[in-house]
Parts: sequence; structure tokens; C-alpha cells
Amino acid sequence: TWGYLNDVANAGGGQAFEANDLSTLVDAFRTIISAVISSNQRFSGFASSFDSTTLQTGGKAYLTLFNPKQERVWDGNVKGYFIDDGVIKDVNGNPATQLDPVSGKVVFKPTSQSFWSSGPDGNQSISGGFVENLSPASRNIYVITNPAETTGVDLNDGNHNLDTSNANLTAAVMGMPGTPTTAEVDALINWARSQRMGDPLHTQPEVIKYGGGIGEVLYVTTNQGYLHAVDVNNPTAPGDTGGGTEMWAFMPNQMVGTLQSQIAGAVAGPHIYGLDGPMTTLLADANGNGVIDPATDKAILYFGMRRGGDSYFAVDVSDPNDPQLLWQINGGTPGFEFLGQTWSRMSVARVLDGATARPVLIFGGGYDAASQDVLDVPRDPAGDGVGMGIYFVDAATGALLNSIGADDTSTGTQEFRVDVPAMKYSIPSDIRIEDSDGNGYVDRLYVGDMGAQLWRVDIAEGGDITAAGTMSTYMLADFSGTTAADNRRFYYPPSVALTTRNGLTVTAVALGSGFRAHPLNTTIDDKFFSIVDSNVTKGAPTTTPAALTLGSLYDASSNIIQSATGTALNTEISALNAK
Repeated sequence: TWGYLNDVANAGGGQAFEANDLSTLVDAFRTIISAVISSNQRFSGFASSFDSTTLQTGGKAYLTLFNPKQERVWDGNVKGYFIDDGVIKDVNGNPATQLDPVSGKVVFKPTSQSFWSSGPDGNQSISGGFVENLSPASRNIYVITNPAETTGVDLNDGNHNLDTSNANLTAAVMGMPGTPTTAEVDALINWARSQRMGDPLHTQPEVIKYGGGIGEVLYVTTNQGYLHAVDVNNPTAPGDTGGGTEMWAFMPNQMVGTLQSQIAGAVAGPHIYGLDGPMTTLLADANGNGVIDPATDKAILYFGMRRGGDSYFAVDVSDPNDPQLLWQINGGTPGFEFLGQTWSRMSVARVLDGATARPVLIFGGGYDAASQDVLDVPRDPAGDGVGMGIYFVDAATGALLNSIGADDTSTGTQEFRVDVPAMKYSIPSDIRIEDSDGNGYVDRLYVGDMGAQLWRVDIAEGGDITAAGTMSTYMLADFSGTTAADNRRFYYPPSVALTTRNGLTVTAVALGSGFRAHPLNTTIDDKFFSIVDSNVTKGAPTTTPAALTLGSLYDASSNIIQSATGTALNTEISALNAK
């Protein structure tokens, strides 16, 4: 039997284990889990330079990778490859991938060599690539040590260096307990400078092309708490192993305080999260040539923290050699009292404010981990503690322009400009923004919440964006119920498309429920929904329709319409049309 198990394992490229007692069995499973975790390459994001004048990519693609471990701190990396007629090629111009005959999946060849690597790195996530070039002595790392520094901070002014000469980097600022010595403080600073890149678990890299002899710069955030700026001008041709140097890295104040936790992170326990939220780029390109001129154009990065915290940041990278912390928004501050974990991507929307077009950032109120991470409970009729609502802020200043959500009735305080009592569940989802008449201005929003409610917001064009009357909000659907099985959640934005139904033009809104915090949970009866919004014209309907429920919908699970014939088919079509 043992020989047979060995043969099976070897044929599948695996390993066999023998266990005669509980302790040996546990050790075997630990070994298996460690092997699975360490042997696979995890991708979290993809980026490519793009020429808006030719609608072509720059012939290069960048992947962000991470290496999950049973420890609290994970490693990450950025790797680059050539794209040649749809084929991924390594730095030497050779095809970088192959079909694995065992798994049937496309994998990186063991002999492939990514950009900036000194030798073949194949499918090894944290070998080669960007991290191979990190040199502790030469790194430019900027930190915010004073939590009051939130707007207009010149990160390159010499007062924000992560360096032992920076007297502002005290033990307390870095989260060190007790009364550490100067040598211990310096040791933590030097340790932080020497660390590899952290994991970009849920983040997406962005590439910006600059003029003025700067070229292409890649930006990526990580759970280590850094925003990295990487020079990706090279290679320009096969055989060139140059490039991939870090221009600078920025760590906000919220993450500086976690340095002590990170140095102690090589132990089993909950993963440490940092700047793990999605990133949005606003490019103001005056001549529309797809190249940012630092003298005349603007490039701003907006990103949140996801499970890392309840803040959003705006960093001006118009000149990548002189980054500025433009502003930040913190949960619990005036106007953002109920801002939760910042999961929702800041969507850039062009809104007609009076007679002026202005760029506005629109995002959901975030995630309430305390309420929504709990297993096998019904939906709380009282709602969540934080994360409810939709926010509108000025893209340049971060100033709150408007907000929609459920005020705290126990205090009598108006936390939202527009009080919608039923919008009481957190919204980690991105907001689906729509321009219903194609005039270039956003006038409609769709989003689902963690109470399985689907919302529509109409924005009156030409009104005062800061006024409560500019927003019309109503619930399109409520797909929850009173039991734990009915406690559905919407983490992601709906897909929206114009279509026809019974000869009329309608808007189809499709979205699925799930439990992102516990994806293997089977208690909840999750579903995929497609509903019809018949009001396709601009503006709120004259009469607000009643919210749809499960009973309003046709159950298509059994797929009878596509499998039935004759009378049975006609019966099902009639049933669908009645819903």
C-alpha cells in the first residue's frame, strides 16, 4: 500500500506521507499546507503602459505577486515581461510560459527570466524582479510621523525620511512599547529600510507615462504600508537587465505605528494589513497625448486601506521626483463619522455642478468588520455601526461635497447631508457610475450593500452638488430575509446595461451575493440576481417604485426556458414575463 501511495504521489508531482498517531498526522498536514502555500505563484494585479493616441500598449506588462505564509507578514514582488503579438516573453525575448501537462494550466517556465532579474526566476514569486534591486542604503523612504500632517505635505523636503537621523521617528511613533534605547529605535528603523516588498494582496498597480525625460513609472501599494514608485523605463529590448529601481516609497502615519508589529510578524497569526485598498488614478493631460508633463499636467493617486484601516489618501505624483501628500480622509472625523474600513474604490466622476464641470470622487462608506465578519447570524435590523452611506468629495481638496446614509437617530446628529434611514448597512462595494444620456456627466449611481439592498441614486445636473436636494435616492430591491440563510451580502458593484424587455428599453442590473469574509461558508443561500429598472430616462421617477423582493423575481435556477419545449416552454415564458 505504501509503495502504491508513493507511486500515485510521484505521478502527480506530489508527496506521500505516513502517519500512525495524531501528532505525526498533524505534522504531515502542516508540511502539506506549507508546501502548497510556498510552491504556487499568486498574482494580485496586472498593469501595462498604454498610448492613448494609438490605442496600443507599450509592449510591456507588469505583474504584482505575493507569497502567502502561515506568518503574519507576507512577501511580495513586481515582475515585468514583454508582450509580443499576444505572447508573454521574458527579458531575453523567449516565451515565458508553457502548458503544464499535469494540471493543464498555463505556468511560467522554470527557465524564464523576468525583467530586472539576474537569472532565471520562473514561477518563484519573490525571487528576482523588483525586490532583487532593493538596496537598503540607497532607498528614499518617506514617512509621516505627525498625524496632524494631512494636507499639502512635501514628502521630499528632508523632514520625512525613514532614517536614523530623523528625530521625529520616536519609539512611540513606531509603536514600540516601554522605554527602548536609542540603539533599539535605530535598529527598528534600519530593519524597516532593509525589508523586502510586502504583499500587494488586493491592490492593482498603475503605470503612468511622463514627459520631461522621466518616462514610465509604476506605482503599487502593499500591506507593508508603502506606496512604491518604480522606474520601469528599462528594459527597452531583449537582453537588457537594467531598470526596476525604486524611486521612492511612502508610508503614511497610520502604518508607521505598525513597524514594531511587523518586525514581530514572523509568527503564526492574523495577517497584518496595510495599504490594501484599490487605487484610482486621475490624470489631467492638457493636450491629451497620454503623457504627463510635470510642468503643466496633473497626476494624482487615490487609495484606501481595506482591512488596514479607515483612511483614504491622495498623493500628487505630477512630478514623480517630488511627491506630495495632497490630502487624506480619516474615519471618525467630521463628515466622515461612519466611514468604515476603506474597501470601496474612489470612482472619478465628471459632475455638472451648476454651470461648472468638476471632478468628484464617489465611494461607499466601507466595511464594518465587527458586524459583517460574524458567522451564521440573521441580518441585524438595527443595521451596522460603520460603513453605511455614499460619499462625494472634491478630487483636488478632499473636501466633503455631499453624503447619503442613515443618521444616528440616538444622538439626533445629522452625520449625512441626505438622511436615508434604510441605508443602514455598510457598503464596501465600488459604486457603479452611469451617464444615462451620454452627455459626459455622471447622473446615476447603482450600488448594493451588506444588507442585500440595492440602491439607485439620481444626481440632478446643473444643481448645487453640495445641496441635499441634488440627490434622489431610493431602494430598488431588498433580497435579504429574517434567517441566517437569508443574510446575503453585496461586496461588488452591479453590472448595468441597456436592453429591451417586451419591446421597451430598460436597464438590466445584475449582481451576485456572497460572503467574502468567509467564502467557504454554506449557511447562506447565495444567489445571482438580474432585475429590470424600467426608468431609463434621466432623473428620478415621478413615482418611486416599491422595492423588489425575492418574490418579485422569476427563479431561473433550473434553466427550464432553455430546456423545455411546447406547452411547458410557453408556461415558463409567461411566468417570466409576469415577474
